[in-house]
Amino acid sequence: MEKPILAAMLSCSSTELNDSEKHLFSRYNPIGVTLFGRNIRDKNQLKKLISSIKEVIGRDDVLIAVDQEGGRVRRLVEPEFRSYLSQKNLGSLDEQDAVNASRCHAALISRDLKELGINWNYAPVLDIAFPNTTAALLSRCFGSDEKKTALLGQTIVEEYIRNGICPCIKHIPGHGRASVDPHLHLPVLNYSLKDLEKDFYPFQQLKDSPAGMTAHIVIPEVDPEFPVTQS
Repeated sequence: MEKPILAAMLSCSSTELNDSEKHLFSRYNPIGVTLFGRNIRDKNQLKKLISSIKEVIGRDDVLIAVDQEGGRVRRLVEPEFRSYLSQKNLGSLDEQDAVNASRCHAALISRDLKELGINWNYAPVLDIAFPNTTAALLSRCFGSDEKKTALLGQTIVEEYIRNGICPCIKHIPGHGRASVDPHLHLPVLNYSLKDLEKDFYPFQQLKDSPAGMTAHIVIPEVDPEFPVTQS
């Protein structure tokens, strides 16, 4: 009987697996592993780490994920890897230029990821930029136009899929209105659902994307007690 796959994305502590992590991965057979900056030194080391992860888990279809949005959020950094524009830069272009640039952006990042053995990228960001959007998020948004955000998001999703990379839209259902960094505090969005339709729009348009990441926010209009990730 085949070992059941654990529906969880695990991680590791350094640039190679230690004995405890090898035991954990082997025993629980996770669906995938997320890589962070602490796991990456250079291309050769990263390829060896990914190969080791797959070997220990015992499957070739392990999801190997990374945050490689471009701009300030990227795990593959210079000088070993190419630098890419932020989504804010892409979204600042005229619409057709923005579409073309976004398609090229996703295609080039896909090439980098495939070379390493990474098959899942936590991108694109579909949050809408507002006057009170936190610095942690602002440069990662395409802009304040929800329709343009949906268009560019769809362009990137389709290009990743075309290149064999699983995209992950984020942060459902949108935390552009959050005035505090959700990595540090729990934002509460005291807005009506009518107001939030603008925030929801890109996620509704891309609802058939293969993966999504939720936002760590509370929307009292829906659930005053639990954040989206637990509601």
